[in-house]
Amino acid sequence: MNKDINYDQLIEQVGKCCLTEDFCGTCQKEKCLVGYCKHVLPEAFKKHYEFI
Repeated sequence: MNKDINYDQLIEQVGKCCLTEDFCGTCQKEKCLVGYCKHVLPEAFKKHYEFI
């Protein structure tokens, strides 16, 4: 795994991109690009993936 990738910081920054349910109405989870990233990034970290 690339030691230059800070997954914790990446997950935090992706979370800040969420427009919230106030904007979208309801959370679409993995159907939303931000929700998908929030779901996939921890898995990528656990499995040592560098590309998603």
